Amino acid sequence: MREGIASRHGEVAGWKPQVDPLSAWTLKPCEETCSRPSSNWQRQLNTMRVLDMRLDRGCEGVHHATDLRFVVVMFITEGRERGIDRRGASVFERGDTIVWNDQHDVAFEVMDRLRKLMIIVPIDRIYNAWPDLVSADGLHFSRDHGFGALLAGYFEILSQQVNTLSDAHTSLAVEAGLDLLLRAIRSKGDDCSSDRGSVLFEGIIRHLEDNLRDPDIGSNGVAAAFGISTRYLQLLFAQNGTTLSDWVRQRRLDRCRMDLETRKSAESITDIALRWGFNDPSHFSRLFRRRYGTAPRAYSELYSF
Repeated sequence: MREGIASRHGEVAGWKPQVDPLSAWTLKPCEETCSRPSSNWQRQLNTMRVLDMRLDRGCEGVHHATDLRFVVVMFITEGRERGIDRRGASVFERGDTIVWNDQHDVAFEVMDRLRKLMIIVPIDRIYNAWPDLVSADGLHFSRDHGFGALLAGYFEILSQQVNTLSDAHTSLAVEAGLDLLLRAIRSKGDDCSSDRGSVLFEGIIRHLEDNLRDPDIGSNGVAAAFGISTRYLQLLFAQNGTTLSDWVRQRRLDRCRMDLETRKSAESITDIALRWGFNDPSHFSRLFRRRYGTAPRAYSELYSF
């Protein structure tokens, strides 16, 4: 028979019932199998939070993207759940470690009575070291493969001991687990980060092409649209030998050049510049001359008949 939640967590000061929802989570029970959605306890450790969550079979949860900006490290200690995000559905089982952030919508359904340990870490603290964690996609480490087996062994022991450790010892244990996870992420990244980054970068380029006329397009808005940090966005462009602002500027100049080649007499050069996000005609003229070696008007006259 399961030991009572209150008696387990009551052994150490610091554990409290979780009364506030985790970010934008909505939890609901299955009407046929359970009368309450969950029994959750939380522990605050400086900027991090540790949750010990117990959920009955049939419970469901939905998380909507927020601007709170945190990363969740989740370890399944008992049971199974089905997770759903923009890439589809995945089944997470005992011993699996899952990492995701709050920048996109996710959902889950408990398939078997579930217990999971969750560590909530602010994005601002880790995005310098872990850019993959603030990309649009989550990470899944199976207990059956490579570093996933090491993570399973460590977090299994942590989940068994966390109820009796002091706050200071819990912080040390959590930091050690995160350090091991960092190495696992780097190992995983050697295999797949290049492909994942390429797919993401292609999507960003399509987004920029569709919004070139927006004079206010910039790193913050693009990063928010894809659920990533501005630093990770900068890293993607650096890996492709440019910056977002340089890429946008060059593409706008290319569009202006094409429009100048087919310009009607009633259309001014300023109209073309404004159409593609250049609000200062003089600045546009200097940029155009620098790129194409001639002024916009002179270039347009080459194609007039």
